Amino acid sequence: SEMCIRDRLIGLGALRFLKYSRTFLSALWRLVRPTKNLLQRYGEGSWAIVTGGSDGIGRAFCVELALKGFNIVIVGRNNDKCNEVAKQLQQLNTKIQVKIIIVDFIKAWDLSIYDTIINEVKDLDISILVNNVGICYATPLGELPDQEHINQIVVNTIPPTILTNRPVSYTHLRAHETPEHLVCRLLLEKKK
Repeated sequence: SEMCIRDRLIGLGALRFLKYSRTFLSALWRLVRPTKNLLQRYGEGSWAIVTGGSDGIGRAFCVELALKGFNIVIVGRNNDKCNEVAKQLQQLNTKIQVKIIIVDFIKAWDLSIYDTIINEVKDLDISILVNNVGICYATPLGELPDQEHINQIVVNTIPPTILTNRPVSYTHLRAHETPEHLVCRLLLEKKK
């Protein structure tokens, strides 16, 4: 009986050790694994569209993609901030090009916004779309006016949905991919 309990405890300890070892090794692999060369994958001259690229996380995406050699399309609502980011990107990497598209996604239900974006990038080899635009209020739920809730829902849901739904419009140079292939490829790359 004592032997049986001891054997079970040893077995449980071994399982726990294996679980922690797996977690540790997975974390270690994520730190040391070779990174993918996205520019090599998509080719020189590739462009990345970053919505909300003038500030915060969007700006950080712009910086990282520019450092990797991608040309950047900054989609934002503040022209001064977008120009500031564009200047920063071109100082970080003098080989890239930067294009700015000024759009206020508070009016995201107006489909002409997306036509404007598509028309501005129709001749570019777009490889990456970063749907980053969004707003969030640090106000308790009961204290936020209804219009701010509506703005948050509009900005956080409509642009990513519409822009992701129109991939063939801005990936026309990748003629071998249908929208379904593009979405599947992006999902598979995300899992890797």
